[in-house]
Amino acid sequence: MHLKFSKELEKNLEEFLEKELKKISEQLSLNLQNFAKEAQIEYKKEIALLPKKIDNELLKIQSFSRELQSDLHKKSEEKIVELTNFFFKLKNSLASQAQSEIKKLAESLTKEAVKNFSQVLSPFEKKLELAEKEIEEYKKKRMAEIDQKVYEAIAEVSKEVLRKTINLSLHEDLVIEALERAKEKIF
Repeated sequence: MHLKFSKELEKNLEEFLEKELKKISEQLSLNLQNFAKEAQIEYKKEIALLPKKIDNELLKIQSFSRELQSDLHKKSEEKIVELTNFFFKLKNSLASQAQSEIKKLAESLTKEAVKNFSQVLSPFEKKLELAEKEIEEYKKKRMAEIDQKVYEAIAEVSKEVLRKTINLSLHEDLVIEALERAKEKIF
């Protein structure tokens, strides 16, 4: 009867520890899904919390195992130690895997965001370049028109004032000379 009780207790302990491992594994999976949604900054916080949560669960299991050790014989004690060691290895393995996966995911999300941002900006950059060229061409055209009208106006005024026609080159020289003299007097 004592052996049957030990086997049953051992079986219950294994089932309990298996359920606890399953619960912890599910919690880790849920945390990993949240990390992916929260991006690179949030995964660092969760990684920092994950070992603490696992350590808390380990402390609970260790406390429970200490209570059971007083009632179990030597074989039960060895099984608990074996399971505890396995759990530590599993915790370290899962934490390492989680950190690696989150790092890969963050890098992937960053690359994708940069790619998408570049794709969104590309058409606008081309339109901006085209608009700047059109503005520059329009500006040059309008300045040439204004220059031409100014020369025509000055020539017309000069013609009336001087009552004679002079060529454009001589006219430009006279205007520049007059402007320089006026600039020296004013400034």
